[in-house]
Amino acid sequence: MTNKIESCDKCKAKVKFKYLKKLPSGFYCRKCYSNRRKERRDLILHTEGGVRRRADLIKERAMKREERSKRIFNIQKQYTRHTRLPIFPSLKPITSKVRTPALGLYLTSEEKRIIYIKYVNELGCDKARQRVNEILEILNNLIQNLRQEKKSEKEISNRFKEEFAKMVQNDK
Repeated sequence: MTNKIESCDKCKAKVKFKYLKKLPSGFYCRKCYSNRRKERRDLILHTEGGVRRRADLIKERAMKREERSKRIFNIQKQYTRHTRLPIFPSLKPITSKVRTPALGLYLTSEEKRIIYIKYVNELGCDKARQRVNEILEILNNLIQNLRQEKKSEKEISNRFKEEFAKMVQNDK
């Protein structure tokens, strides 16, 4: 017959299997089993007709509060011993200039969607998509031509807006 060595579920001590007590909550060694029985007896002695005494409850709560504060203190102590400097000690705002694209020289996704919806009602899905792509090509060609003529950005943006407004108003 082999002697299996198992561990107690409460204290994790290595004990031969024949010295473990089997309970619904797990296997306990002799010491843990006796301590569990003592606690159970104390609980039974301190109840009156199934109701625990108030004085006992107050004492028990005070003990739990002390244990909890000790545990928290120990945890805080561990973290203060082993803490390192923060990875990002201080975040400074970005002071470099952010380049913004020339305003008005492109169509936003919302503008494209509005145009698409307008043409879908009139022409249908495929033709509406083609019409939106045609408008984009025409406007891109316009910008390239104006840049080749070396016009200022303000003039280009004004002209772009005018042509876009004409395209949207004219129904083909």
